[in-house]
Amino acid sequence: MNKFPTETLSSICSFLSKTDMQRFRLVCRRFSEVGAEYVRSSMSIFMIKKDLSKLYSFSTNTRLARGLRELEYTTVTMLPPSELHRRIPARYRQYKSLAQEQDDILTTHYDYMCFLSTFPRFPRLREITLYMDHRWWYHLDDLSKKYKDCRGRFPIGTLLTARAGSHHLQMLFSVLAETRLKINFLTINGLDWHFFDQNDTKLKALFQPLVNLKYLDLKFDNNYIPDLNGESESESVIENDNAVQDYNSCRELMSTGVLGRCLQTLPNLDTLKLSFKEFWCYDSRNFRGAPLNAIVPPGFTWTYLNTLELMCIDCERQDLMKLLLRHKETLRELCLVEIVLRNTSWIILLDDIRRELYLTFAYIKGPIRGHFESHEEGHGAQNWVLRHNLLDLVPPYIIAGGEMYPELQTCPLSAANSQPIIGYWD
Repeated sequence: MNKFPTETLSSICSFLSKTDMQRFRLVCRRFSEVGAEYVRSSMSIFMIKKDLSKLYSFSTNTRLARGLRELEYTTVTMLPPSELHRRIPARYRQYKSLAQEQDDILTTHYDYMCFLSTFPRFPRLREITLYMDHRWWYHLDDLSKKYKDCRGRFPIGTLLTARAGSHHLQMLFSVLAETRLKINFLTINGLDWHFFDQNDTKLKALFQPLVNLKYLDLKFDNNYIPDLNGESESESVIENDNAVQDYNSCRELMSTGVLGRCLQTLPNLDTLKLSFKEFWCYDSRNFRGAPLNAIVPPGFTWTYLNTLELMCIDCERQDLMKLLLRHKETLRELCLVEIVLRNTSWIILLDDIRRELYLTFAYIKGPIRGHFESHEEGHGAQNWVLRHNLLDLVPPYIIAGGEMYPELQTCPLSAANSQPIIGYWD
């Protein structure tokens, strides 16, 4: 057994399931030592001292710590009881305790100090995910394992959470800079757009540790709804002035190109995902999505870009095609969700994508909106919800230039199946 090269054993370990890894380590002492680095390749922690202490204890075991490759940190913060607009029943007494504990963590920079001391002990840590969405129960299925004891304390939908702000993200970037840890994958769920409301010099310094980043997924929180006089958080964002103002303010900041300038500092990206939350209006021309040319730098090319995902963006088809054509040689996966073409046609756009690109995967989800152009059969606004058969037909039409589905010779979208825009959500 001692004759096997360590590199070979490590390669074998990388393909083993958790159960098989346990059996592998029982073979002999050397197998146990090599396999120790693969016992726990990922860890999920919540912003409570118990979880942060667990991370610290884990980091002190050198063999186990060397194998950590992925860290998920859920930073959802409870509103202090003094800021609540509703009475907390007696059975929620743990709420106050949790809110106080999280306030202590923020005040004393407990998580910052924890990461600062533990990250140098994780030489293989390459992937970090921050969950900051204040409406965390929307993603309960995905996050069930991350909430552990905290989640069991309160019924679903009764936890009142504060907006994340930029504290956690700035904290993470500062730790990466000080520890000189080079990560390749970064996902931010519930990113408060105010983070980008600072001068370019500061932002450039914050993004400097991410120069080796290959995968970036930013999900923005841009229609914040605070706790209002006991009303349900499920209240329509359209009827909530705070959400409207938040959405417009986010779009105004994004229009300055600050996000695009930050993305230019990440030349090695092969996957870029930018998602904003929806805010639909009656007319696609009044849709206030994030402007494409401001969030993605015009004329800039990522040499290795393979996957692009955009959600709740408004632009013209010509601008989107320019972006896609700049990455024609490498782009193979494209996801477009709730995109509005202000004065141009989705039908022409899909024909251009089919003709010019060679995609291996595509996903187009609605509602998508556009405008019929002068030489097309239809006239006026375009609107497709893309449900059922249309959702299934559009991606095959543009994959591999139509070679995989030769029976689809014409675009599935047409004037006949375009639907009238009758309200905020169709």
